[in-house]
Formats: sequence, structure tokens, C-alpha cells
Amino acid sequence: MHQTSTIKRITNITATLLGAAAFICITSVSGYGQTTADFSETELDEESYWNGSDDSGGFESGNIFFPNYFTWWDEDTYSWSGFAVSNVTDNETPGYGNHYSAFTGEPYGNNPNYAVVYVSDPSTFENSMFLYPDEDAKGGYFREIVVTNNTYSAIAMRDGDDFSKKFGGEDGNDPDWFLLTLVAWHDGDSTGEKEFYLADYRFEDNENNYIVDSWESISLDGLGPVDSLELRLSSSDVGDYGMNTPAYLCIGEVTTWDDNDPTPVAAIENEQQPLIYPNPVRDQAHIRIPGNQHNEPVDLRIMDMAGRLVYSAGINPGSPIDLSSLPDGIYVAMIEGQNFHHSQRIIKR
Repeated sequence: MHQTSTIKRITNITATLLGAAAFICITSVSGYGQTTADFSETELDEESYWNGSDDSGGFESGNIFFPNYFTWWDEDTYSWSGFAVSNVTDNETPGYGNHYSAFTGEPYGNNPNYAVVYVSDPSTFENSMFLYPDEDAKGGYFREIVVTNNTYSAIAMRDGDDFSKKFGGEDGNDPDWFLLTLVAWHDGDSTGEKEFYLADYRFEDNENNYIVDSWESISLDGLGPVDSLELRLSSSDVGDYGMNTPAYLCIGEVTTWDDNDPTPVAAIENEQQPLIYPNPVRDQAHIRIPGNQHNEPVDLRIMDMAGRLVYSAGINPGSPIDLSSLPDGIYVAMIEGQNFHHSQRIIKR
């Protein structure tokens, strides 16, 4: 198993988060059930995959149905789209023959498997695919999805191949990108969407260009009630027949809130004083957690407006936070504790 060292890890921030107002928003998760699809229900031999060749039409994991569209054209030729399950660790071999592999070279966390998604509608051939909460979660809420690049797609973007270009071009200056858009649907209407760049070469400094090679979590809070979640892929590399970038990604796990919980938001408090203060901040900041009487530590991550992680630490509320090394500018801070999470826009001067 090999981890590519030349490709930068990155944490993406959605436009919704970047525009977040600077007020307290605490989301309590205590007392609310959740179920995670971790793909452990599918039993696989080592270095193997399930691709729907049993004509089952898909599989269930957690509270979600993942459809699969498999067709035998003759005894030796087949095609498929939708969701497959894999534990393949080869993240070095390029080409279509290795399209059942995650670019991380391993499943997410302690999960035995991960999902491979070929995002191609079998009827329209658009780069769109849906997954469906089952009766225990239908009309409920998604909490989180964990994703990474597929090896076939990642190496094609990194090196180019017969069908797709090398991202950045020969000099690295081409503003290429590969985007996952997650769209929530309920009763035929879209209730919201989130964007996540699986690759981004639009930076002025080419050193910041990246292709995701790690498992990355995308919060789905705020999308509203969902009876299907659409995955769309788009790319800057487009030809006469559509997107040239291989339309694959991998999913580590998906978490839903159980439907007997009417909403994942137990309590939201809006106060004039932000959690991180003072704001604007010069050199030192502090965190105030309402109700955190025992001063339990929290995790603090700060991203710049390009979505780059610039600060990460465990923090004891009340202890000063040294931000003197951050350049002046606007940032998004995310605080996570045992029973809440919060995002806040801060200004460094």
C-alpha cells in the first residue's frame, strides 16, 4: 500500500459555510439516534470487490439503499454503474483496470470495505447517481458522508491518459477542477446542496493545487429532510461527448439520523457574543462554550477562504489561543465537542 506524498491533503469548505454569520449556533446531538452505512454487510475476500454481477440491483448498508445497474452484454463483457463495494488497496496502478480502488489505499477508519461509485445514469448517461434512505430514515436527515478519490480518476488527473488531460497542463497553470455536488431531494424538490472539490488547480500559487488522497468528511447538516441524495460529478476537462475525467469516487461511510428523531437539531442558541472572541482578533483569542461547566476540551480547526486548513488543535475553553502566526484576513473556524458543533467566521487583523 502506497500513500502518494506529492498530492496535497485538503479540507474543503462549502460556500454555505464560508458565508456563515458570526453568531453562536450549537447543535446538540445527545439523545438523537443515528445509523452509519459502513459497507460491512458485504462479505468480501481480501483484495476483492462486489460489482453487482449477481443482478441483485444494489445493496443495503445502514439505513440506505445503494442501487447498482449491471448488464451482461455477452459471457465476457459487462458494464455497470451506481455503487459497488470493495476493499482493494492498490492505489498505484493507473487505468480502467484498477477502477475498484480508493486512492487512499485503504478503507476508512476501521471499516472493512468502502463503496466505489461510478456516477453515470444508465438512462441519460449524465454524471448523476442517487442513493436512497430506507423506511427507517426516509424523510429524515443525513448527517455526514466521507469521500475520497478513486485511483483511476486520481491518476488520470495527476498524469493524464488517452482520454483525459493532465490537470494543470504541462506547466501546472491550467485552472482545472473536479467537483462533487451533493443535492438533497424531498417530495420532488431540492432542499439544498453542498459542494466538495475532489481536485482543484485554480490557485494562483501552483503549490496549493491538490488532488484529494485522504478520506474527507462532508457535513450534511442543514440540508433538510431527505428521501434521496443525488451525487453529481463535474470537471473542467470536457470533450465532445461530455466529461473526460473518469466519473468515479469512493465513499468511506454515510451517517443518517434515525427517522424517530424529528430533527437532528435539539437546541440552537443565538447570542450576540460569538464563541470565539474577540472578533476581529489580533494575536490571541478565547473560546467560550455556554453550558460547558466542566471545561471539557474541544477541537478547533481554522480554514482560510480557499478551504485550506491553517490551524488545528485541541483547546481547553478559557485557555488563550495563539493566532499570531496567521496572516491578516477572513477565516472560518469550526469547533467540535462531544455534544455540539459550531462554525463561525472570524477576522484576523
